[in-house]
Order: sequence, then structure tokens, then C-alpha cells
Amino acid sequence: MLNRKIYDRIIREFKGKAGGPESESILVDNKEESRDGTIEVYAMGKDAAKIAERCWPAITKVKFEREACFLTIKRSAFRGIPAAFKIVKEG
Repeated sequence: MLNRKIYDRIIREFKGKAGGPESESILVDNKEESRDGTIEVYAMGKDAAKIAERCWPAITKVKFEREACFLTIKRSAFRGIPAAFKIVKEG
């Protein structure tokens, strides 16, 4: 597991912050990372803190970049992209 100071920094810098109009979060789930057993998330604002709070033990690498951070996360903590969407019925 990564140093707890990194977790504390993520929480301090991102928790409760909505970010500006250009704020975004990007999930990268590609075959190369799949073979490595990881996924990557680029997150700005509160998404970075929420992800860290939910699966900190599964985060293997963090890179800070100005107003965002890149999180490399073990695939075992990831439900998959389809789980991000609600089932919507016609009508």
C-alpha cells in the first residue's frame, strides 16, 4: 500500500472541491493495463478524494498534476464501465 501521506494529500487537496468549468474525470480501461491488472483514472476535484476514500488499499500509484491527479488502481477494485450506467427502460 502507498504511503498514508499521499492519501492525506489527496483528501486535503480535493475533498469537497467541485472544480471549475473545465473540471473533468477520465477513466482509462485499455488492454495494456488489463494485462497488468490495473486501470487508470485522471481526476479533478472531489472525484479524486471519493475514489481514494473508497479503494485506497487498491491504489498502486498516484501522480499529482496541478489541479488533478492520476490514480493507478488494481482491477479487482473496479466494477467495470457498464456498472457506471443505470438501466433505463423505454416509456
